[in-house]
Amino acid sequence: MKSKKRLVTILSILLAIFAILIILMLMNSKESHTTNENNSSQITSSLVCSFYNPVNSFFNSENADSISEEIKMIFKDNNMDKLFYSFIGKYNSAILAEQDEVELHAKYNKYMGENNYPQDSLSPSYSLSDNKLHITLFADSYKDINTITAKFFSIDKEDIAKVGHLTLEELGQFYKEKGFSCILNNN
Repeated sequence: MKSKKRLVTILSILLAIFAILIILMLMNSKESHTTNENNSSQITSSLVCSFYNPVNSFFNSENADSISEEIKMIFKDNNMDKLFYSFIGKYNSAILAEQDEVELHAKYNKYMGENNYPQDSLSPSYSLSDNKLHITLFADSYKDINTITAKFFSIDKEDIAKVGHLTLEELGQFYKEKGFSCILNNN
């Protein structure tokens, strides 16, 4: 009996010490806060360029009834900051949309793989809704545009360096010459 009481006492003491250690750790933990400072001196503008039924696009489909592409560029203090690409294909059926999702997804992955470039570098997203397929790509900075990724944003390899230095108006003209219609939004 004494050994049983002794064991219970030792376990109780160990449990009490363990509980005290956990309480001390919780009381001594540091809390950190992060804030996102809003710099009001930054002027943000955007350029949205659209193209309907493009022919020479990377994401193209003979199965789609109609295709629209959109390229959005965000500028901060007159410097290109972020780029977005969007493909919307409309189909006769959800089955055709699903087939194209598989084929275009594979085409993108194969292209990136053949060029030894990370497939997730542009954060690709593929979504289906009834008979529509929506594909989006995102470049966090113009530095993400290179000889491999420029293709998705309708930029020829020889124009990569030039495009990075164009103003919003010049960039709008650049895309208009490729058949896009563009809208400039100054804030």
